[in-house]
Amino acid sequence: MKIEVIEQEEDSLVIKLHGSGHTFCNALKDELAGYDSVDVVTYTIKHPLVAEPKFFLETNDADPINLMEEAADALEEKNEAFEEAYLELDVEA
Repeated sequence: MKIEVIEQEEDSLVIKLHGSGHTFCNALKDELAGYDSVDVVTYTIKHPLVAEPKFFLETNDADPINLMEEAADALEEKNEAFEEAYLELDVEA
């Protein structure tokens, strides 16, 4: 995935997430929405077949870059926990 910074301010960030879609954007949005220092978090995809997601984050006196890093780390931990739980399942293909 390539991340392109469209706009960056002290308490806001707009990025384009090349190679991503609703699945990742929803997970990231939901993670950030649970943070007290986040005022607004959303994304848009103009057309799912040809457009790249544009992600918007506004904070209340928090560094949006640090929050994105925290959210990415949290998603990584959740993914690892899911993978571990899944591998422990006794399922046959």
